[in-house]
Amino acid sequence: MNIFSTGMDSLGAKLHQAGWHATVHNHIAWNELADALHTAAHQVQLCGPLVVVGHSLGGDDAIRLSGNLGTRGVEVDMLVTFDPTLLGAVLPGPRLVVNYFQTTGLWGRQLQPSAGFTGRIENVPVDRGLMANHFTIDKDPVLHADVLARITTLAAAGPCVPGI
Repeated sequence: MNIFSTGMDSLGAKLHQAGWHATVHNHIAWNELADALHTAAHQVQLCGPLVVVGHSLGGDDAIRLSGNLGTRGVEVDMLVTFDPTLLGAVLPGPRLVVNYFQTTGLWGRQLQPSAGFTGRIENVPVDRGLMANHFTIDKDPVLHADVLARITTLAAAGPCVPGI
């Protein structure tokens, strides 16, 4: 409904301020985004790192999007989820998964690899020291800073290779 995950808008703005190309979409657009990213990758129009981020139902669909790309030969460098609600298993595709989740409440959960997953999953509980719940976890400036730092580290790890 585009009213619960407004932290994704502010994270997108922070990424733009840092010089990254970032777009924010409703979670139901994941399939169209997967098609567009697949096409761009195979037309050598993507330049990494390729990062997919989502909160709540958007976290679930970020998992779906990165898995869809993986089945089509496009690896996601990093998948970031903020308290995904339904899915607990990560499909093959992302190299690194960072899952910020609450350990109390209805929706927070650790993510596990599904069959064939070869990446790394970091489950990061955010209850300790942060005032986070399902409706605020995506807005936390400490977590936003962590995401930005992780993306910067990914970019520094190697040159941008279009098409990957």
